Amino acid sequence: MQRAQSGDPGAMTALGKKLLFADGVAPAPQKGMALINEAANRLDGEATSLIARFAAWGVLQPEDMTRAFDCLTQSAALGFAPAQAELRFLAREGGGDWRGLRRRIDQDAWLASPAPRHVLDRPRALVFDGFASHAECDWIIARLRGDLERAKIYRGVADPMVADSRTNSEAGFMLKSSDLPMCLIRNRIAGALRVKHAFCEVTRLLHYLPGQTFKLHTDYLDEEIPAMRETIEKRGQRFATFLLYLNEDYQDGETDFPFASFRYKGKKGDALLFFNVDDVGTPVALSTHAGLPPTSGEKWVLSQWIGSRSINAFMTPGEAPAPLGSEWLKSFGSPA
Repeated sequence: MQRAQSGDPGAMTALGKKLLFADGVAPAPQKGMALINEAANRLDGEATSLIARFAAWGVLQPEDMTRAFDCLTQSAALGFAPAQAELRFLAREGGGDWRGLRRRIDQDAWLASPAPRHVLDRPRALVFDGFASHAECDWIIARLRGDLERAKIYRGVADPMVADSRTNSEAGFMLKSSDLPMCLIRNRIAGALRVKHAFCEVTRLLHYLPGQTFKLHTDYLDEEIPAMRETIEKRGQRFATFLLYLNEDYQDGETDFPFASFRYKGKKGDALLFFNVDDVGTPVALSTHAGLPPTSGEKWVLSQWIGSRSINAFMTPGEAPAPLGSEWLKSFGSPA
Protein backbone atom coordinates (compact mmCIF):
# COMPACT_ATOMS: atom_id res chain seq x y z
CA MET A 1 0.00 0.00 0.00
CA GLN A 2 2.77 2.45 0.96
CA ARG A 3 4.73 1.78 -2.23
CA ALA A 4 1.61 2.29 -4.32
CA GLN A 5 0.90 5.57 -2.54
CA SER A 6 4.47 6.69 -3.16
CA GLY A 7 3.98 6.20 -6.90
CA ASP A 8 5.75 2.88 -7.56
CA PRO A 9 4.17 1.67 -10.87
CA GLY A 10 4.50 -2.04 -10.09
CA ALA A 11 2.94 -1.61 -6.65
CA MET A 12 0.17 0.52 -8.13
CA THR A 13 -0.59 -2.23 -10.63
CA ALA A 14 -0.63 -4.91 -7.92
CA LEU A 15 -2.96 -2.90 -5.69
CA GLY A 16 -5.17 -1.94 -8.62
CA LYS A 17 -5.62 -5.61 -9.52
CA LYS A 18 -6.56 -6.48 -5.95
CA LEU A 19 -9.19 -3.75 -5.85
CA LEU A 20 -10.56 -4.51 -9.30
CA PHE A 21 -10.68 -8.29 -8.88
CA ALA A 22 -11.67 -8.22 -5.18
CA ASP A 23 -8.60 -10.32 -4.41
CA GLY A 24 -8.65 -10.50 -0.61
CA VAL A 25 -10.05 -6.99 -0.30
CA ALA A 26 -13.43 -5.31 -0.73
CA PRO A 27 -14.10 -4.60 -4.42
CA ALA A 28 -13.42 -1.05 -5.54
CA PRO A 29 -13.37 -1.30 -9.36
CA GLN A 30 -13.20 2.42 -10.15
CA LYS A 31 -10.31 2.97 -7.73
CA GLY A 32 -8.54 -0.13 -9.02
CA MET A 33 -8.97 1.01 -12.61
CA ALA A 34 -7.60 4.47 -11.75
CA LEU A 35 -4.47 2.96 -10.18
CA ILE A 36 -3.85 0.71 -13.17
CA ASN A 37 -4.36 3.61 -15.58
CA GLU A 38 -1.85 5.71 -13.64
CA ALA A 39 0.66 2.83 -13.59
CA ALA A 40 0.25 2.49 -17.37
CA ASN A 41 0.88 6.22 -17.73
CA ARG A 42 4.14 5.58 -15.87
CA LEU A 43 5.01 2.94 -18.48
CA ASP A 44 4.40 -0.20 -16.43
CA GLY A 45 4.20 -3.07 -18.92
CA GLU A 46 1.75 -5.21 -16.97
CA ALA A 47 -0.58 -2.27 -16.35
CA THR A 48 -0.55 -1.41 -20.06
CA SER A 49 -1.41 -5.04 -20.88
CA LEU A 50 -4.32 -4.86 -18.44
CA ILE A 51 -5.57 -1.67 -20.12
CA ALA A 52 -5.61 -3.63 -23.38
CA ARG A 53 -7.68 -6.37 -21.77
CA PHE A 54 -10.12 -3.90 -20.25
CA ALA A 55 -10.63 -2.15 -23.60
CA ALA A 56 -11.27 -5.48 -25.33
CA TRP A 57 -13.79 -6.68 -22.76
CA GLY A 58 -15.44 -3.28 -22.19
CA VAL A 59 -14.59 -3.00 -18.51
CA LEU A 60 -16.16 0.24 -17.23
CA GLN A 61 -15.80 1.62 -20.78
CA PRO A 62 -17.08 1.01 -24.31
CA GLU A 63 -15.40 -1.93 -26.04
CA ASP A 64 -12.57 -0.85 -28.31
CA MET A 65 -10.50 -3.57 -29.97
CA THR A 66 -8.35 -1.05 -31.84
CA ARG A 67 -7.27 0.49 -28.54
CA ALA A 68 -6.83 -2.99 -27.08
CA PHE A 69 -4.43 -4.03 -29.86
CA ASP A 70 -2.52 -0.74 -29.59
CA CYS A 71 -2.11 -1.03 -25.82
CA LEU A 72 -1.01 -4.65 -26.12
CA THR A 73 1.60 -3.55 -28.66
CA GLN A 74 2.85 -0.87 -26.27
CA SER A 75 3.02 -3.40 -23.45
CA ALA A 76 5.06 -5.73 -25.63
CA ALA A 77 7.42 -2.88 -26.52
CA LEU A 78 7.83 -2.18 -22.80
CA GLY A 79 9.13 -5.73 -22.43
CA PHE A 80 6.15 -7.42 -20.75
CA ALA A 81 6.66 -11.04 -21.84
CA PRO A 82 3.00 -12.20 -21.63
CA ALA A 83 1.96 -9.32 -23.92
CA GLN A 84 4.71 -10.27 -26.36
CA ALA A 85 3.47 -13.87 -26.50
CA GLU A 86 -0.13 -12.71 -26.88
CA LEU A 87 0.74 -10.32 -29.72
CA ARG A 88 2.67 -13.00 -31.59
CA PHE A 89 -0.26 -15.37 -31.22
CA LEU A 90 -2.78 -12.80 -32.43
CA ALA A 91 -0.62 -12.01 -35.47
CA ARG A 92 0.03 -15.72 -36.03
CA GLU A 93 3.72 -14.90 -36.52
CA GLY A 94 6.92 -14.85 -34.51
CA GLY A 95 9.56 -12.18 -34.12
CA GLY A 96 9.98 -9.00 -32.11
CA ASP A 97 8.78 -6.31 -34.50
CA TRP A 98 5.87 -5.34 -32.27
CA ARG A 99 4.39 -2.68 -34.55
CA GLY A 100 4.76 -5.01 -37.51
CA LEU A 101 2.96 -7.77 -35.63
CA ARG A 102 0.21 -5.32 -34.70
CA ARG A 103 -0.35 -4.58 -38.38
CA ARG A 104 -0.64 -8.29 -39.15
CA ILE A 105 -3.53 -8.93 -36.76
CA ASP A 106 -6.54 -9.82 -38.92
CA GLN A 107 -9.54 -9.27 -36.68
CA ASP A 108 -12.01 -10.38 -39.37
CA ALA A 109 -10.20 -13.70 -39.68
CA TRP A 110 -10.28 -14.13 -35.90
CA LEU A 111 -14.06 -13.61 -35.87
CA ALA A 112 -14.88 -15.78 -38.89
CA SER A 113 -16.63 -19.11 -38.25
CA PRO A 114 -17.61 -22.04 -40.47
CA ALA A 115 -21.20 -22.65 -41.46
CA PRO A 116 -22.95 -25.15 -39.16
CA ARG A 117 -24.54 -28.43 -40.20
CA HIS A 118 -27.71 -29.78 -38.62
CA VAL A 119 -27.25 -33.13 -36.85
CA LEU A 120 -30.32 -33.57 -34.61
CA ASP A 121 -33.93 -32.36 -34.57
CA ARG A 122 -34.83 -32.76 -30.90
CA PRO A 123 -33.03 -31.39 -29.10
CA ARG A 124 -31.97 -29.19 -31.97
CA ALA A 125 -28.24 -29.62 -32.45
CA LEU A 126 -25.73 -28.31 -34.96
CA VAL A 127 -22.03 -28.95 -35.50
CA PHE A 128 -19.40 -26.41 -36.54
CA ASP A 129 -16.57 -28.40 -38.11
CA GLY A 130 -13.19 -26.73 -37.56
CA PHE A 131 -14.56 -23.89 -35.47
CA ALA A 132 -11.16 -23.25 -33.85
CA SER A 133 -7.61 -23.97 -34.96
CA HIS A 134 -5.45 -26.50 -33.16
CA ALA A 135 -3.23 -23.65 -31.95
CA GLU A 136 -6.25 -21.85 -30.50
CA CYS A 137 -7.33 -25.00 -28.70
CA ASP A 138 -3.86 -25.40 -27.20
CA TRP A 139 -3.82 -21.72 -26.16
CA ILE A 140 -7.15 -22.06 -24.34
CA ILE A 141 -5.97 -25.10 -22.38
CA ALA A 142 -2.64 -23.50 -21.45
CA ARG A 143 -4.36 -20.30 -20.34
CA LEU A 144 -6.49 -21.92 -17.64
CA ARG A 145 -5.13 -25.36 -16.80
CA GLY A 146 -3.42 -23.95 -13.72
CA ASP A 147 -6.75 -22.69 -12.36
CA LEU A 148 -8.65 -25.99 -12.50
CA GLU A 149 -10.60 -27.11 -9.46
CA ARG A 150 -13.23 -29.73 -8.71
CA ALA A 151 -16.31 -28.99 -10.81
CA LYS A 152 -19.58 -28.28 -9.03
CA ILE A 153 -23.26 -28.52 -9.81
CA TYR A 154 -25.74 -25.66 -9.81
CA ARG A 155 -29.15 -25.84 -8.19
CA GLY A 156 -30.07 -22.19 -8.50
CA VAL A 157 -28.51 -21.45 -5.13
CA ALA A 158 -25.86 -18.87 -4.41
CA ASP A 159 -23.10 -21.40 -3.81
CA PRO A 160 -22.57 -24.32 -6.25
CA MET A 161 -22.03 -27.71 -4.65
CA VAL A 162 -19.62 -30.61 -5.08
CA ALA A 163 -21.55 -33.79 -5.93
CA ASP A 164 -20.78 -37.41 -6.74
CA SER A 165 -22.60 -36.98 -10.04
CA ARG A 166 -19.84 -34.69 -11.28
CA THR A 167 -16.21 -35.67 -10.80
CA ASN A 168 -14.39 -33.67 -13.50
CA SER A 169 -12.65 -30.33 -12.98
CA GLU A 170 -13.28 -26.86 -14.43
CA ALA A 171 -12.08 -23.27 -14.49
CA GLY A 172 -13.86 -20.09 -15.53
CA PHE A 173 -12.49 -17.45 -17.89
CA MET A 174 -12.92 -14.58 -15.47
CA LEU A 175 -11.49 -11.15 -16.27
CA LYS A 176 -8.46 -11.88 -14.08
CA SER A 177 -7.49 -14.93 -16.14
CA SER A 178 -8.60 -13.91 -19.62
CA ASP A 179 -6.82 -12.21 -22.52
CA LEU A 180 -7.41 -10.79 -26.01
CA PRO A 181 -7.35 -14.14 -27.88
CA MET A 182 -10.01 -15.48 -25.52
CA CYS A 183 -12.06 -12.32 -26.00
CA LEU A 184 -11.95 -12.79 -29.77
CA ILE A 185 -12.89 -16.47 -29.51
CA ARG A 186 -15.81 -15.54 -27.24
CA ASN A 187 -16.85 -12.93 -29.81
CA ARG A 188 -16.55 -15.56 -32.57
CA ILE A 189 -18.93 -17.81 -30.66
CA ALA A 190 -21.40 -14.97 -30.21
CA GLY A 191 -21.13 -14.05 -33.88
CA ALA A 192 -21.69 -17.62 -35.02
CA LEU A 193 -24.81 -17.76 -32.86
CA ARG A 194 -25.90 -14.29 -34.01
CA VAL A 195 -26.20 -12.89 -30.49
CA LYS A 196 -24.51 -10.10 -28.59
CA HIS A 197 -21.73 -11.50 -26.44
CA ALA A 198 -23.56 -10.10 -23.41
CA PHE A 199 -25.78 -13.19 -23.67
CA CYS A 200 -22.74 -15.42 -23.07
CA GLU A 201 -22.39 -16.57 -19.48
CA VAL A 202 -18.92 -17.18 -18.04
CA THR A 203 -16.94 -19.29 -20.48
CA ARG A 204 -15.58 -22.44 -18.81
CA LEU A 205 -12.77 -24.87 -19.42
CA LEU A 206 -13.75 -28.46 -18.60
CA HIS A 207 -11.23 -31.23 -17.94
CA TYR A 208 -11.81 -34.97 -17.58
CA LEU A 209 -9.20 -37.48 -16.46
CA PRO A 210 -9.85 -41.17 -17.18
CA GLY A 211 -12.95 -42.28 -15.29
CA GLN A 212 -14.16 -38.76 -14.52
CA THR A 213 -17.69 -37.91 -15.58
CA PHE A 214 -20.59 -35.51 -15.45
CA LYS A 215 -23.61 -37.76 -15.15
CA LEU A 216 -27.02 -37.08 -16.68
CA HIS A 217 -28.11 -33.49 -16.18
CA THR A 218 -29.87 -30.63 -17.92
CA ASP A 219 -28.41 -27.22 -18.70
CA TYR A 220 -31.78 -25.47 -18.64
CA LEU A 221 -33.01 -24.21 -15.29
CA ASP A 222 -35.94 -26.14 -13.82
CA GLU A 223 -38.85 -23.80 -13.07
CA GLU A 224 -40.24 -26.35 -10.59
CA ILE A 225 -37.29 -25.69 -8.26
CA PRO A 226 -37.97 -22.40 -6.42
CA ALA A 227 -34.34 -21.27 -6.35
CA MET A 228 -33.98 -21.91 -10.07
CA ARG A 229 -37.25 -20.14 -10.81
CA GLU A 230 -35.87 -17.13 -8.95
CA THR A 231 -32.71 -17.28 -11.06
CA ILE A 232 -34.79 -17.39 -14.25
CA GLU A 233 -36.72 -14.32 -13.14
CA LYS A 234 -33.50 -12.43 -12.47
CA ARG A 235 -31.17 -13.67 -15.20
CA GLY A 236 -33.29 -15.62 -17.68
CA GLN A 237 -33.25 -19.18 -18.97
CA ARG A 238 -30.26 -21.00 -20.47
CA PHE A 239 -31.42 -21.29 -24.06
CA ALA A 240 -28.42 -23.06 -25.61
CA THR A 241 -25.09 -24.72 -24.91
CA PHE A 242 -21.98 -24.45 -27.08
CA LEU A 243 -19.19 -26.99 -26.61
CA LEU A 244 -15.79 -26.58 -28.27
CA TYR A 245 -13.72 -29.78 -28.28
CA LEU A 246 -10.09 -28.89 -27.57
CA ASN A 247 -8.42 -32.25 -28.12
CA GLU A 248 -9.15 -35.72 -29.45
CA ASP A 249 -6.34 -37.91 -28.09
CA TYR A 250 -8.57 -39.80 -25.67
CA GLN A 251 -10.79 -42.87 -25.84
CA ASP A 252 -14.59 -42.75 -25.39
CA GLY A 253 -15.72 -39.67 -23.42
CA GLU A 254 -18.55 -38.67 -25.74
CA THR A 255 -21.26 -36.11 -25.00
CA ASP A 256 -24.24 -38.41 -24.64
CA PHE A 257 -27.95 -37.61 -25.16
CA PRO A 258 -29.42 -41.01 -24.21
CA PHE A 259 -33.08 -40.03 -24.56
CA ALA A 260 -32.38 -38.76 -28.09
CA SER A 261 -30.18 -41.77 -28.99
CA PHE A 262 -27.35 -39.43 -29.95
CA ARG A 263 -23.69 -39.25 -28.96
CA TYR A 264 -21.10 -36.80 -30.19
CA LYS A 265 -17.31 -36.67 -29.95
CA GLY A 266 -15.78 -33.80 -31.89
CA LYS A 267 -12.39 -33.68 -33.47
CA LYS A 268 -9.95 -31.10 -32.13
CA GLY A 269 -11.43 -27.68 -32.96
CA ASP A 270 -14.98 -28.88 -33.72
CA ALA A 271 -17.95 -27.45 -31.85
CA LEU A 272 -21.42 -28.70 -30.92
CA LEU A 273 -24.34 -26.34 -30.38
CA PHE A 274 -27.52 -27.72 -28.84
CA PHE A 275 -30.67 -26.00 -27.66
CA ASN A 276 -32.08 -26.64 -24.21
CA VAL A 277 -35.50 -25.21 -25.11
CA ASP A 278 -37.95 -25.35 -28.00
CA ASP A 279 -39.06 -22.55 -30.34
CA VAL A 280 -41.08 -20.81 -27.63
CA GLY A 281 -38.55 -21.22 -24.83
CA THR A 282 -40.02 -24.29 -23.13
CA PRO A 283 -37.34 -26.64 -21.73
CA VAL A 284 -36.79 -29.81 -23.77
CA ALA A 285 -36.22 -32.88 -21.60
CA LEU A 286 -34.50 -34.64 -24.50
CA SER A 287 -31.62 -32.21 -24.05
CA THR A 288 -30.69 -34.15 -20.89
CA HIS A 289 -27.10 -35.22 -21.45
CA ALA A 290 -23.94 -36.54 -19.82
CA GLY A 291 -20.22 -36.05 -20.22
CA LEU A 292 -19.12 -39.66 -20.45
CA PRO A 293 -15.78 -40.59 -18.88
CA PRO A 294 -12.75 -41.10 -21.09
CA THR A 295 -11.32 -44.56 -20.62
CA SER A 296 -7.82 -43.36 -21.46
CA GLY A 297 -6.27 -39.97 -22.10
CA GLU A 298 -7.48 -36.56 -20.94
CA LYS A 299 -10.50 -34.76 -22.36
CA TRP A 300 -10.59 -30.96 -22.70
CA VAL A 301 -13.72 -28.99 -23.64
CA LEU A 302 -14.66 -25.32 -23.63
CA SER A 303 -18.26 -24.75 -22.52
CA GLN A 304 -20.37 -21.68 -23.24
CA TRP A 305 -23.96 -21.23 -22.08
CA ILE A 306 -26.20 -18.78 -23.92
CA GLY A 307 -28.80 -17.13 -21.70
CA SER A 308 -32.06 -15.52 -22.70
CA ARG A 309 -31.11 -12.26 -20.97
CA SER A 310 -27.94 -10.25 -21.29
CA ILE A 311 -25.45 -9.93 -18.45
CA ASN A 312 -23.45 -6.73 -18.22
CA ALA A 313 -20.76 -8.28 -16.05
CA PHE A 314 -18.15 -5.59 -16.73
CA MET A 315 -20.46 -2.57 -16.39
CA THR A 316 -19.97 -1.65 -20.05
CA PRO A 317 -21.77 1.62 -20.85
CA GLY A 318 -24.83 1.17 -23.06
CA GLU A 319 -24.93 -2.64 -22.81
CA ALA A 320 -28.66 -3.44 -22.52
CA PRO A 321 -29.83 -5.53 -25.50
CA ALA A 322 -33.39 -6.85 -25.47
CA PRO A 323 -33.86 -10.45 -24.25
CA LEU A 324 -33.65 -13.28 -26.76
CA GLY A 325 -37.03 -14.69 -27.74
CA SER A 326 -38.82 -17.08 -30.03
CA GLU A 327 -37.72 -15.19 -33.16
CA TRP A 328 -34.08 -16.02 -32.44
CA LEU A 329 -34.91 -19.59 -31.44
CA LYS A 330 -36.89 -20.19 -34.61
CA SER A 331 -34.42 -18.56 -36.96
CA PHE A 332 -31.38 -20.39 -35.64
CA GLY A 333 -32.73 -23.39 -33.83
CA SER A 334 -35.06 -24.86 -36.42
CA PRO A 335 -33.76 -27.61 -38.70
CA ALA A 336 -32.56 -26.46 -42.10
